Amino acid sequence: MRGKADERLFALILDAVRKGASNRAAAAAAGVTEQSLYRWLGRGDVGDAPFAEFSAAFQRAKDEACAARVMRHVEAINRQNDAVLIRRVAA
Repeated sequence: MRGKADERLFALILDAVRKGASNRAAAAAAGVTEQSLYRWLGRGDVGDAPFAEFSAAFQRAKDEACAARVMRHVEAINRQNDAVLIRRVAA
């Protein structure tokens, strides 16, 4: 697997992962099996081009999704705390 086809599949997977998709859902978004995704990541882990670049980008996308999820939780907690403080001040 080489060329524009892999770049397109990789982009679809990375986009899905950034949006918080599971590995299975990200693979499905690109029309490939989860097993293929893991095989590509494994090839990337041993430095096989172009999979090494994809594997690194995949990890960055996972990290970005995780950070976004944490920030959403922090923002929700802050909104709840603000609401509690407003009720206390108003009372």
